[in-house]
Amino acid sequence: MICCILLLTYTSTAQSYRDDWTSRLSFTIDYGLSFPTIKGDHSFTISSFPSNPQDQIIFSEKLSSRQNLSNLGYYGLELTYALQPRISLGLVMQRRNSYTYKSSLQFSQEKQVISNNLLLSTTGVFMQNTKISSTSLSLFTAFKLFKIDINRSTVMLFETGIGVGLSFIKLDSQIFNVLLTMHLKNDTTSQDNTFGPGIIAPEITRTTPFTWQLSTGFQFQFENFPNMSIGFRLVDIGHFIIMERPENMQDLFLLTSTTTNAEDQNLALSTTNQKRHLVSKDIYIKFHF
Repeated sequence: MICCILLLTYTSTAQSYRDDWTSRLSFTIDYGLSFPTIKGDHSFTISSFPSNPQDQIIFSEKLSSRQNLSNLGYYGLELTYALQPRISLGLVMQRRNSYTYKSSLQFSQEKQVISNNLLLSTTGVFMQNTKISSTSLSLFTAFKLFKIDINRSTVMLFETGIGVGLSFIKLDSQIFNVLLTMHLKNDTTSQDNTFGPGIIAPEITRTTPFTWQLSTGFQFQFENFPNMSIGFRLVDIGHFIIMERPENMQDLFLLTSTTTNAEDQNLALSTTNQKRHLVSKDIYIKFHF
């Protein structure tokens, strides 16, 4: 009899613990709009140079660029556990598929080749397109700072959070409409040296940088409906390099012209191997279950 009572007591206590433990868990679906910014120096450049750097006088040089990065909707999933009524820990996954980053570059230069007194005009242009997809996994801590009772069935909470983790980034990049030209202005016997249109077929690279995020917003708790949050989030998606190459292979396209009694002249489209930094400002809405 005593054993039965102890067994029932233990079973009741264990069930109560499980009920309390599961009540602390919540599942969240996150939707939002991402407004991204890509930082850092350009991933590509065009340059004109002789084999001997001393064999030239540059009269003018111009390098102009354009870049555009599309906005994007995204979604996320969160699993949280309430340590205390005002503090929660959780795991968040966010999927961003995919930003479209477009850039173009125009180059022109006028110079004199000292060794034979020729005037050389060079021009270059290209367009580039990269699709950036990201899936991030982060651990985060959320804090509920204060609440406002709107009415008997609705409570509004001000919440903020911080998260750190990893981004799994995929880059799908290509270069097209490459055109490089050299023109000797005061030599009527020479023809323009031209390359193009050239392309580099799409190439895919993957990287896994560190990511972090800060969020702040309002959570609305309803008596008869799932809770809902709206707010703002700043996300550091991570660093990456577009079309990275070894140092001795950074020239993607090279146009070389041999002029009489002078050093060879070169015009190159090259990668810079510069790290780019992708940051997003998000507006989100969450549904808690």
